[in-house]
Amino acid sequence: MPLPQRPVSQIFLDAFADLPDPRTRNCPYPLEELLFIALCGVTSGADSWVDVVLWAKAKRDWLGGFKCEVQHCVQWMGVEG
Repeated sequence: MPLPQRPVSQIFLDAFADLPDPRTRNCPYPLEELLFIALCGVTSGADSWVDVVLWAKAKRDWLGGFKCEVQHCVQWMGVEG
């Protein structure tokens, strides 16, 4: 019996959902979403937080298809761009 097909993005988000969150302040933005955005940005050529934020803003619609709240995550990263 074949395994059900799940999008790779959901597999990634599920894999990191139980990762302990080391952030010391109460942050409403899920860590797994921040990691997903960072991973996608870095694999697309970003080499700094500013680059990740600029990439995320440029790909907002695409990331929205993965249920990532780009605006909230970008605000948490504390980078204007």
